[in-house]
Amino acid sequence: MTKDTLRRYKDIWEREETDRPVLHITVPKYHNTDEWDEIRPKSMEEEWEDVEARYRLFKYQIKHSRYFGEGFPTERVFLGSVCMSAMLGCDHQWMPYTTWFGVNDNIVKDWRDFDSITLDRESPLFVLVRELFEKFGKNLDGSYRMGMTDLGGNLDTFNAGFNRDRGYEKTARITGHTSTNQTSFYL
Repeated sequence: MTKDTLRRYKDIWEREETDRPVLHITVPKYHNTDEWDEIRPKSMEEEWEDVEARYRLFKYQIKHSRYFGEGFPTERVFLGSVCMSAMLGCDHQWMPYTTWFGVNDNIVKDWRDFDSITLDRESPLFVLVRELFEKFGKNLDGSYRMGMTDLGGNLDTFNAGFNRDRGYEKTARITGHTSTNQTSFYL
């Protein structure tokens, strides 16, 4: 990241007047088919859950991308826009380019039995986020920056994990999802 880029981001965050907005543009340069065929995910589980595969794909993206304006390579350990609901006990389902939460199982099945919810540090998604941060952080070599995962908004998490019908037969069907996944860059 250049000093000018850093200054522009700093000015925006401090609400300083600038000559233009910050532009973060990433464009694929070219696609190496042989290399891509070798490293591309072969399953949904590999695309989303394989820490080493995600790191290889990210490094491939950096190598095969151009950055314009104030753009630079970033990794934000993305698992879906409402992954917090899975860390609280809700189920999740991997899909191409998206993750759905609260599809079959909800945290609160009956509001009359509701006591409290807590963050499950042993949940598969919490563990995966930690492992991804450890991998990307340990290999942080100046070629990219890291940001935090998208935990999702409170209402999205609420809708994905809770029965909206006060304990009756229906379960929550409003689910959180995302439209992009870092590893789906060339899929």
